[in-house]
Amino acid sequence: PQVSILFEVEDLSQASPATVSRAGMIYLNTEDLGWWPFVTSWLEQPEYAEDKILVQTLTAMLEKYMEESLEYRRLQLKELVDTDRLASVRQFCALFDAHHDAEHGIDPSLYPNLEDEPEAYVAIIELTFLFCLIWSVGATLDDDSRKKFDVFLRENDTRWPHDQTVYEYFVDAKAREWVLWEKQLTTYRPPPEMPFFKIMVPTVDTLRSKTIALTLSGIGRHVLIVGNVGVGKTMVAQSCLDNLPENKSSMIINFSAQTSSNSLQNTIEGRLEKRSKGIFAPSGGKKMVVYVDDFN
Repeated sequence: PQVSILFEVEDLSQASPATVSRAGMIYLNTEDLGWWPFVTSWLEQPEYAEDKILVQTLTAMLEKYMEESLEYRRLQLKELVDTDRLASVRQFCALFDAHHDAEHGIDPSLYPNLEDEPEAYVAIIELTFLFCLIWSVGATLDDDSRKKFDVFLRENDTRWPHDQTVYEYFVDAKAREWVLWEKQLTTYRPPPEMPFFKIMVPTVDTLRSKTIALTLSGIGRHVLIVGNVGVGKTMVAQSCLDNLPENKSSMIINFSAQTSSNSLQNTIEGRLEKRSKGIFAPSGGKKMVVYVDDFN
């Protein structure tokens, strides 16, 4: 019998000339491929492919917004942390995955007359798409660039409220409309026994950062919180850890100039239980969220 082996490698740095000469090479340039192959395979997941209205609406919105948004960001806007085009698309897909459920209104079973009246279902898909676009392609922009991105989105869609920028709104699944983040804020009264240095008064900024971070961590995605010194990154992260579901535990690791890869591994493994040789897991059958402070 004949055996054919297909290898997918990042580079040939470890391959000898003899290995290279005996194998047929196919090189795929990410710049030429673009992001569409990734999105195409994403839309072919069973939970998406079975919903034709969802796939058609997402495809139309991606064709209308994604490439134009990525190019506008590259040419006209400034990012706090430079992000790759495909990385932004992957974050968009991850955010949409997190919102693809009945709680966020994206479930065909919620719409009994879907074939005759698909408008309500299409509307919530489009609103969720725009929300995920803002917090993927537009998430890393500085303040001035966010204002420009706001104008760019409004030129392509007239459903936005005119009071504030698009970053100030989230999608109300029941009403199928944009609602201000500040509507979720309530009057804050710290517990009497809480020490002063632990008091964190919720604001729109901390609320949406916390919501997006918890959404991404809820589907197993890594989250990087960036900002200047003293803006409250640690407090936001601590608040996220305090609001984890019961099936997740957490641990905090503080990086310093003396932190090494071995000490990091030992710190994490010290909080885990050894199940078998080379296999560690958190206690109680939970999943663990590791918060690394001062990652810079």
